[in-house]
Amino acid sequence: MKLFLAATSDKSFIGDELRKCKYLLESYYYFQEWQKPFIHSCQMFLLDSGAFTFMNNAKKLNFNDYLQKYINFINENNVEYFFELDIDSVVGYEKVKELRRLLEIGTGKKCIPVWHKSRGVQEWYKMCDEYNYVAIGGIVTKEITKKEYPLFTPLIKYAHENGCMVHGLGFTSMQGMKKYRFDSVDSIILIVAFVTALLASNIISSNGMILTGIFLTPNIELLAPAAVLSYAVTFLCTDIIGQIWGKKEANKAVIFGLFAQLLCTGLIALTPIIFKPWFVGSEVYDVLNGMGWFTLGSLVAYCASQSWDVFVFHKIKDLAKNKFGEENHNKHRWLWNNLSTMTSQIIDTVIFISIAFGIGQGLPIDDVVGIMIGQYCIKFFLAIFDTPIFYLLTRKRHT
Repeated sequence: MKLFLAATSDKSFIGDELRKCKYLLESYYYFQEWQKPFIHSCQMFLLDSGAFTFMNNAKKLNFNDYLQKYINFINENNVEYFFELDIDSVVGYEKVKELRRLLEIGTGKKCIPVWHKSRGVQEWYKMCDEYNYVAIGGIVTKEITKKEYPLFTPLIKYAHENGCMVHGLGFTSMQGMKKYRFDSVDSIILIVAFVTALLASNIISSNGMILTGIFLTPNIELLAPAAVLSYAVTFLCTDIIGQIWGKKEANKAVIFGLFAQLLCTGLIALTPIIFKPWFVGSEVYDVLNGMGWFTLGSLVAYCASQSWDVFVFHKIKDLAKNKFGEENHNKHRWLWNNLSTMTSQIIDTVIFISIAFGIGQGLPIDDVVGIMIGQYCIKFFLAIFDTPIFYLLTRKRHT
């Protein structure tokens, strides 16, 4: 099974690291000029039409114009594998088939049709008979629920019997990847960045402090754990995921992060136990293995603050949509980006510092208060400074 790295248009996260990736999937809607060399440098590249994102962001829907730009991009860059505009829920399947026909005429190539449950099983059979590569959509949007995943088995079996490959769009279930014989699936890079920043913050927090030299009182100095920057990145990631892919995907990232922390903690703790007769650890490992209170504080603070962040983010976004309207509410997205992060960071700071430094390290109350205030002040300004990044990565982008 090929695992395609998706949503890679943010250069600040990975940039030239894409050269190491064999399989890439990107949306035409979000495609950036700097990504063009990777179309042919990777082993296999898939281009998504981005039509659904276009539909959610455009003031005026002109799919024929969008299709022509999509065709031009494919021809100019000699893209071999590209998906159709699967916007059945908006224009109906008959219109989708017409757009597919125009797409294939305009490119002189067969596209990758995307099957949706509403098309029916007979249409799946027809697609598999006519194409060498097809995709199953509606997984991310929960059109196909987890209870219906067993349907993949006979669908994929029929495709393979007819020499047709199957791609699972947005299918990220680890168990499902083992169970269902997709030829390829894709995963979002932002979740990778989110989990990486999260694990880094756990390690850094117990190994460094930021000394500001600023005293609120003779006994209270503003301090902050050195992990404040990497942890702030996690809130930016969930906000971007929530803005682009919705609340369910943001919550999914939070759950992935929780399991990643538990797995990381378990592996660090169990390794010297399992290999006790032969294990020799460095001082660094001793530090990692002694992170108990920091890990506990991080887990409790993480569950509370990230859940609050996602909830408030979408609550304010929905209120803004009702107040400013469908077309104009996204102009005010700094509101839900900043208010959700700034309030959730209060929860995170108080819980984490209390457990890790108050209970775990037994620091005096003056030092604990100083760390809380110092950490929150830095987080507050980081939330303001990351607003342009949030706008940059969630803006309406066209090639």
